[in-house]
Amino acid sequence: MPGIEYSAGDRIGGYVVLSLIGRGGMSVVYKGYDELLNRDVAIKVLHSNLLNDVDALRRFEREAEAISKIKHRNVAQIYSFGQTEDNVPFLILEYIDGPTFAQIIEKKVDFSVRELTEFMIQAVEGFRAAYQNDIIHRDIKPQNLMLDYENVVKVLDFGLAKILWDETSKTVEGTIVGTPYYMSPEMASGRPIDHRGDIYSLGATFYHILARRPVFEADTPLGIMLKHTTAQPVPLYLVNPKVSIGLWEIIQRMLEKDPNDRYQTYDELLSDLKMELLAIQNRERESADFSDYKEIIPLQEEVSSLQSGTSEETPAYTDTIPASEAVPDIESERRKRALAIDIDARKKSSWGIVVFFIAFLLVISGVVGLMFS
Repeated sequence: MPGIEYSAGDRIGGYVVLSLIGRGGMSVVYKGYDELLNRDVAIKVLHSNLLNDVDALRRFEREAEAISKIKHRNVAQIYSFGQTEDNVPFLILEYIDGPTFAQIIEKKVDFSVRELTEFMIQAVEGFRAAYQNDIIHRDIKPQNLMLDYENVVKVLDFGLAKILWDETSKTVEGTIVGTPYYMSPEMASGRPIDHRGDIYSLGATFYHILARRPVFEADTPLGIMLKHTTAQPVPLYLVNPKVSIGLWEIIQRMLEKDPNDRYQTYDELLSDLKMELLAIQNRERESADFSDYKEIIPLQEEVSSLQSGTSEETPAYTDTIPASEAVPDIESERRKRALAIDIDARKKSSWGIVVFFIAFLLVISGVVGLMFS
């Protein structure tokens, strides 16, 4: 049992409870209101039945300590830490108005691969900021990433975080922490981990987001953990054809079994992701240009048919030849169209000159006739 529960209108350390957001194994999270600063907040309260659990108390305090050291737009900020009148610890956190990525997967929200790549870059930047403050998250999963309504990714829940300089946060070898679906092989086997374990978990998380299924599945948590240590993932582009080979190669490297074969730094990972995002954006622009091209070709053919004196409809090039063959000739077809229009204009201009000259001669002859009459 979680112990003490709070209802709308109750107060926790001077903050007004508005509604329940969710429950976890260690805590309950409420939406609250800060009357002093006139803003919504998230109130995270430790289950009161864990008050005598030294490890749980230390973990809760460590989360507050970890978050307070990270100042980054992609990490949910902490505002305060305190205790209720019943000595129950609580955190006052930034309230994120939006879904978790677990909810995005569940509701099958249809983001483009470009948008998801942008979200992945933001998440990496958040975890890089944590690592720059000597913090390893150790529980990266869709539930711990949120997306606000301005499309800003927020990293949540540092309850299992490892603070590199804090001896009390170090896990005894053989102890397993994390969530099986997203657990690195070294985590699954109880070996020591570093930031490269977070990189693996982030790869597994975005594999799930892009594929809408976990990278590995089994009937039991132990079976899933075993696959993380022995099995190879199905290439993402076979599960979701919209995923490029380039993006899959990045995630594949994040999911290498040996930490030494993964990205060794967040900067290296960010560099590859940003290059791939640029490639995706270029492909989108080319696709948009090709859509324009499909509108240009029928018009060019209409001009050609008028010049030849025929009005029979001709199928558009894009219906008869592959796009890969048609695209290189876009500029050529545009030049043909411009030339056809120019020729037509020149013909009209020539006839105008002839008509003007004949009219001029008629006027002159009339004047001459009047003079001699």
